[in-house]
Amino acid sequence: MESALQAMPEELGAIFDSSVPQCMVESAIHDYAFGKLVFVSFQNFIFQFQAESVQ
Repeated sequence: MESALQAMPEELGAIFDSSVPQCMVESAIHDYAFGKLVFVSFQNFIFQFQAESVQ
């Protein structure tokens, strides 16, 4: 989870302005990190499946 947060693009942080409540910012960051984690693990599953079907 930490690595996904660190990999977050700077532009996404720049979108959040000081008028946005901190809890909303944290929620959006959490959703982004979780989505990225799910996507990467799904991608890895696909690659593994393709590799097995080739052999």
